[in-house]
Formats: sequence, structure tokens, C-alpha cells
Amino acid sequence: DRDPVLLRGMACCRKIGNFYTRHVGGKEHLRKSRKCAARLEELVSNARSIPLKDNISNVAFLADHYFLKASSEMNFRKRHALIGKCHTMCVATIDLVERKYGETHLYKRASEIYEKAAITGILCKEDSDYVLYWSATAVAMLKCSEPELSLYTARALGVLSEAQSYAGELEQAIETADEGGRMAIKILGNKSGRAKKMARLKGEHRKLYMKCSAAGFSVQAMRVSARKMMLGRVDQPQWMRSWVIM
Repeated sequence: DRDPVLLRGMACCRKIGNFYTRHVGGKEHLRKSRKCAARLEELVSNARSIPLKDNISNVAFLADHYFLKASSEMNFRKRHALIGKCHTMCVATIDLVERKYGETHLYKRASEIYEKAAITGILCKEDSDYVLYWSATAVAMLKCSEPELSLYTARALGVLSEAQSYAGELEQAIETADEGGRMAIKILGNKSGRAKKMARLKGEHRKLYMKCSAAGFSVQAMRVSARKMMLGRVDQPQWMRSWVIM
């Protein structure tokens, strides 16, 4: 039932679209990336059967597409409808992977889907336990399969630090962002964009922690307050774009 021509067409759409999205940028190139996403959706709808590995790659690309589209949407309801669609796709794919391999799997290809589920989960105000689970799973998979110094792992640590901040675990969020930052610096140097992003992330968590500590909040009140303040920071176009381009 698997059509090799359709599968090759999907792979081409993903590669060309990712090139325009991540490596070229600009409004004109984003329009070309959107055309690739539209073509990919058409191919997916016409396919009778898609192997899991191709399905994961398709969802990773389409999730980026919807997330970028949401970041440029000014209407609140439309923006969150796109984020919700992205989140639903990622969670459905995670369910497929875990039904096939179990919850303790180390299927590296799926790590990006777990990261996207966590990031969109924050914006959808999902339960913090789920957000922490998705982000921690991505880190665990990459630490087991990637070299000791890996930009993929550094990015996943950044997502985990945001999840920890969302859950109100600010001290852990600072430590996790610091670990990801040190990893990025060792690979790219301290002037790289990724290292600077992780440093900013650590600074945001530290600022939040200082505000909550100065107010003399209890642990529970600190968690509630941290979550509210964090949601005000993350529901911004620049924040959303940074997790696609990074």
C-alpha cells in the first residue's frame, strides 16, 4: 500500500521547506516554505499508508509550519487555533510512537515532536506534569543517542528549562538553562546565537525567581505567580519563532 513516489515527494517537500524556513528566512522564502507545507498536506491526504518514521518527519515539518504561521497572526483566537492544531498533531504522533515502542522508548527521531509538544503545551496551558514529561523525555532520548556535546541536546535542555519555569520549578529551570548554555558555548563559542539565547533564558528565569523571592511567596504561591508571569513572556511572536529557527 506504500507508494514510493508519494514518499519521495513528501521527503522533497520537507527538505525544501526546511531549507527556506531554517537556513534562508525572509518573507518571500517563508511563502515558499508554506507552499511546500500545503503540497505536503496534499500528499499526506492522498497516501493510503505512511511509515511511522515518515509520519514523524511530516508532523515535525508541519508543526513548524503552523507554529511559524501562528507567530505572524495578530488575531488572538486565530493564533491560538493554529497553536492548538500544532499541539494536537504532536500529541497524536507521540501516542502512536508510545503505542508502538512503549513509554520508555529511545526513538531519537521522535525527540523533536516531544519538544514541540512541550513548547505548544505551554501556550495551550496544558497540565505542567505533561509539559515536563514531554520535555524531559526529549532530553533523555538525546542524551542516550547523541554525543556528549550536542546542539540538539542543548536545544532540548532549553525547552526543559522553559517547562520547569512553567511548572514553577525556577531553581531547576536556571540550572537546566545553564547546562544547555555551557554545552552551546563549548560547541559554538560564547558569541554564537544559541549560546546567547540560552544565556537570555537563564536570565529570564533568574529574574522571575528574584521577583518571587523578594515578594516572600510560599512555594505554592511562587509556582502560581511564576506561571502567570511566564505566560505573559512566552505568548509573543519572537519567542515562538525562536524555537523553530533555533
